[in-house]
Amino acid sequence: MKLLVTSDTHGRLGRVFTLLETLAPSLNGIIHLGDMVGDAEEISRSYPSLPVYRVRGNCDGYMATPDEALLELDGAKIFITHGHRYNVDRTRDVLAYKALEQGAQLALYGHTHVPRIEELGKITVANPGSPTLPRGGSGYSCDVLDIDNGKIFIRPVKL
Repeated sequence: MKLLVTSDTHGRLGRVFTLLETLAPSLNGIIHLGDMVGDAEEISRSYPSLPVYRVRGNCDGYMATPDEALLELDGAKIFITHGHRYNVDRTRDVLAYKALEQGAQLALYGHTHVPRIEELGKITVANPGSPTLPRGGSGYSCDVLDIDNGKIFIRPVKL
């Protein structure tokens, strides 16, 4: 199973759609980690055969989209959130603990616009960065997840 992970698109989907033109035939879904949920809805309309898993971010206002979710995909458990409620700009420890409580092996978050993959105890914590407003000199980016029978492989993608 292959999924594209993106976050913090902020109403600018050009690079994401360019990437999707290439990847969509091999994808099984898309994860959007917030800021802007409307972008996730636009992706869903443009690629109706692909499930788009989404959470809202701090710029999404008060809407029906959840702040966090636990996905179970091909034997893997993935906790997704935007991250602002977990102070991810300072530490990812609280997020890792929440994912561990949920029984997840991977926690995905956005918010900081800085791509990162780190191991915190038994949890992998990853941020795809931003395809529109990167920070910290990281460049435009997303992640691709390959899940095979409960094992997750994360590949950063520079745009």
